[in-house]
Amino acid sequence: MSPHEIADPTTPRSKTPFVVAGVLAAGVAVAATAGLAWRALNPTTEVTGQVALTSEALVRIGPGGWYYESGRRGAPDLVRQVGTDASWEVPEMESGLSATPDLLTEDGTVLLLDGDAVEIRTADSTQRTDVRDVAQAYGEDLWPGERLELVGASATHAVVRSCLTDESDGAAQDVTVLAGVALDDGDVSWATRVAASCDPEVATYKARHVPAQRYTFVETPDEVLAVDLSDGDVAQRWRGLEIHDVAVRGDDALVTVGDRVRAISLRSGRTLDEQECRVASLGDDIGIDGQVSELGALSAGCMERSWVWDGEQLVEGPDDGGGINEPLPEGREVARGRLALTREGTTLHVRDLLGERPDQEVAMQSEDAVVAAYQPGGRLLVLAEVGDDHASSMRLVDLQTGDLVADATGRLDFSADVTPDGYALVESADHETHWVVGVAR
Repeated sequence: MSPHEIADPTTPRSKTPFVVAGVLAAGVAVAATAGLAWRALNPTTEVTGQVALTSEALVRIGPGGWYYESGRRGAPDLVRQVGTDASWEVPEMESGLSATPDLLTEDGTVLLLDGDAVEIRTADSTQRTDVRDVAQAYGEDLWPGERLELVGASATHAVVRSCLTDESDGAAQDVTVLAGVALDDGDVSWATRVAASCDPEVATYKARHVPAQRYTFVETPDEVLAVDLSDGDVAQRWRGLEIHDVAVRGDDALVTVGDRVRAISLRSGRTLDEQECRVASLGDDIGIDGQVSELGALSAGCMERSWVWDGEQLVEGPDDGGGINEPLPEGREVARGRLALTREGTTLHVRDLLGERPDQEVAMQSEDAVVAAYQPGGRLLVLAEVGDDHASSMRLVDLQTGDLVADATGRLDFSADVTPDGYALVESADHETHWVVGVAR
């Protein structure tokens, strides 16, 4: 495949992100006495609706209704699925440390980083691959690195990044290598050098709940690479771009270049559609790793309009109404990713720009409620009201049915970790209590 190059872009506008991000904020340690005092002063913090779990243990969620609950007081860590009887216990890692999940897959497989190794856990087996395996698979005179970083996962591979030392030319040189570790047997199926240094920016997954990916992005001083996670091949190269200029959904990429937005096939390199987009930037529902679920849509924001990719053409939508950190204007349609929203008092009219979902009317908490940023463009819409140092309420709505999935009130963490297929993790502001909510299976 011949690379498709784009030259001489200008820098797109930067948007101030709203504090409600779709990135899980968990793991903050709070002393027991502080937690007791907090609960005594705030007894009414609660989540109601389709609640699958209320827990004071550390919780992670993944696609397909899977979630991970860390054991307490000697109890084992558990992997469970919302609305089913599926569950299994997770043993300690080889190091003897308590397992902390780095990724859950759609079938409930757990990926964990353990220093210089990645472990692939299922109910029936544990596979362990370390940096020495990656160096050996690369097939050249490489010294293993000290640690691995999990980039993401395709349907068949966990993909890790490592900094290795290449001595094949007689002089030591640090290189960045990506490697695909097969999910079924832990073997390193492929390893490829993506940069002749150890400091390129790699779009490592930030949202642990996004389903299997097909590509990731690597930014070097000269270009951005789209790397196929199933085999390590470089599908496309773009010169003059930065990593936040590109997003991917399936085999399609959306690229913002100055005052233009382009939809590009990563398989053929062809530009599928291109439209004017003054001061272009990627849509607010695209995570900071540039990954969009199959349930979401690629979108770009402009000064006077927005564009959403429907798989065949770019569909025009309204502008963003001033930004995601502002309350929605009264009576004027604005865009949030693939959604066109119009607020009339405390009633929110929701229209899907792609016409794939029915129009909905959503009851907002107040006229000041805002749409949570960085939602992955799937089934759930999250509305939040924000206090001085916490969220005072959240409302989660199923966009496919219009049903209220959950209402949360009290002192809440700013984050609601949302999966594209209709599940979410809500936390109290002290990170002591966690609620898993979601659509019925």
